[in-house]
Amino acid sequence: MPVAELRDRASGINLSQIETFLALVEEGSVAPALKRLGLGRSSLSAHVKSLSDELAQRLVMRLQGGLAITPAGREAYRLLHPFMEHAAHCLAYFRGGQETNPTRIEVMLPQGYAGALFDQTLVQVARSAMTRMRSHWISPTYGRPDQAEKSGLVVNFGDRRAGRSGAADVHVIADRWVLVRSGSNKGWSTENVPLSDLVNNTFTVPELPESQLALLLAVADKTQARINCLSQDPQEILANASMSRNFNFLIPAAQLNPSLVAEQFECALLEKSDFDPTIAISGEYGSTFGPEISEQYEKSLTALIASEPSVSGSDTEPERVSLKLCRSFLALYEEGNMRRASQRLCIVQPALTVQLHGLEELLDTQLFERSHRGLEPTSRADFLYGLLAPLMAEFEEAVRTLRAGAIGGRLRRLRLGLIPALDAESETAEYFANALNRWSARYPETIVQVLEAYSAKLLQWLSSGRIDFALTDRVVESPDMSFDLIAEDEMAVVVERSTQLLPPGPVTLETASKLPLVLPSSRHGLRSIIAQPLQKAGLDLNPRIEVDSMAAAISLVKIGRYATILPTGAIHKSTDRRRLSIHTIRAPRILRSICLVRMRNEIPDPAAQEFIEELQSAFSSAGERISVEEGDVTASSKLIA
Repeated sequence: MPVAELRDRASGINLSQIETFLALVEEGSVAPALKRLGLGRSSLSAHVKSLSDELAQRLVMRLQGGLAITPAGREAYRLLHPFMEHAAHCLAYFRGGQETNPTRIEVMLPQGYAGALFDQTLVQVARSAMTRMRSHWISPTYGRPDQAEKSGLVVNFGDRRAGRSGAADVHVIADRWVLVRSGSNKGWSTENVPLSDLVNNTFTVPELPESQLALLLAVADKTQARINCLSQDPQEILANASMSRNFNFLIPAAQLNPSLVAEQFECALLEKSDFDPTIAISGEYGSTFGPEISEQYEKSLTALIASEPSVSGSDTEPERVSLKLCRSFLALYEEGNMRRASQRLCIVQPALTVQLHGLEELLDTQLFERSHRGLEPTSRADFLYGLLAPLMAEFEEAVRTLRAGAIGGRLRRLRLGLIPALDAESETAEYFANALNRWSARYPETIVQVLEAYSAKLLQWLSSGRIDFALTDRVVESPDMSFDLIAEDEMAVVVERSTQLLPPGPVTLETASKLPLVLPSSRHGLRSIIAQPLQKAGLDLNPRIEVDSMAAAISLVKIGRYATILPTGAIHKSTDRRRLSIHTIRAPRILRSICLVRMRNEIPDPAAQEFIEELQSAFSSAGERISVEEGDVTASSKLIA
């Protein structure tokens, strides 16, 4: 889309606001962000609030031990961080006297590790390339490997294989595990932690790629350690744990943001072993940029452990052309006339003239010549337009994407909370999708926002007004909430089909409790469903590994040495594909109850009420596996409350 056709809907956002938000995310707390930016506390707060208001999103949240990024904040970081690096490159290349646009090499990084050491490394390499004025420049971005451009690079954490089939080059970087723990000796230790120190301890880990989880499992097997895998952002885990006296956290060094740990925890590398993670850089330019990225990463990691200043030199932010000057230049270039450009920007001509002089002074070049036909762009203006037009298109698209996820606006929004499903073949996901599809055909103008979380978090969101209603697997006593039972699902033990852990057929709860189990942590609704009948029967529950993600649990079960307990509806349609065996639990039978939860004092509008009815219809027609009961929910809730 031509830039002239883009609506100037983001005029209230400036680079200072974005820079402040990114610094706050990367530093993890206010004090270091203030130091990095040289701002006062009130200015920082004003910048973040202004950006949040412009995007109609809450970007950060305050926890007891610091700050954490909201889901909207993670999306904002994913889009705005690459934009800011792009803006810095544009000015650097223009000032370097280039006459042709450089080739952009997109580096696709996994999302969820804001400010991580490997992110910092890529930024350092990219900014170093700016000073050398190569014909290619590195552009870090975030997403899945299949979203990368054909000529781009793909980064895979913990996987030695290429990021995509047929990749021409793969460069592998050796990484290390980092142990972060509570203790009195804050900061980094130069002494490696022996694996023997892990014996019989419990360690928290964030959600990791499957290949890294397998390596961590091997470490746990060797040391008889217990793993508690949380489906949370590392920043949120560390903020919540900052006041804990007994906290142990394992994460690959590449995915750790050093700013989050140095002043609150003891940090050290685990000793080298065969289980160390790796970083694979694949793609057409893997062999070209891989060695430079590898060298810079090793320097960054060494400097971090030694508590030395960054090896990249100055931490000063690179200079960028302001958004206001970018818009003014694009309007002048496209309109070719001072009067029409000022009308398009809704400013007076003298103000636009001042802005043009300011831009020409910043760039130290003349951009336009006046003639009887209006403004004639110089060759340098042509080159600048080739840089700034794609930059501003990227910015406008980022703002549109972020605002589209905002709550409010002229379009009706229906905000739903959903407990995580294993995959698209899970019955909960299938019935929810069917209901949503039928309902959306009648309400095409209504935007549906679906947020996934565990039941406890969904109930918090419902109470605070963040969502309109939720599907949960937990009932609590609340005078403010209404719980309507819409489905029940049997719990079953799941094992790899060829394993010798269980004979065919159902199992007793006592037998299940003695298996090497992979179970969710206590924050997960499924854990309470399993724990309560065990406690009633006087049986102990000692899982070998704790992991909140059902997909991760299944990945561990497929190894063949572990079992897990899941709702039958989550897995029975994919048992053949996954090579799994299901054993329903008898004596006693354990049921998971799916409830539709609403606030009692809020009457849903007709559209929301119809969606509720579609949900109830979808689950009631599920067949023999799901039985819908009518009547008093309180009696049913005793199964899980």
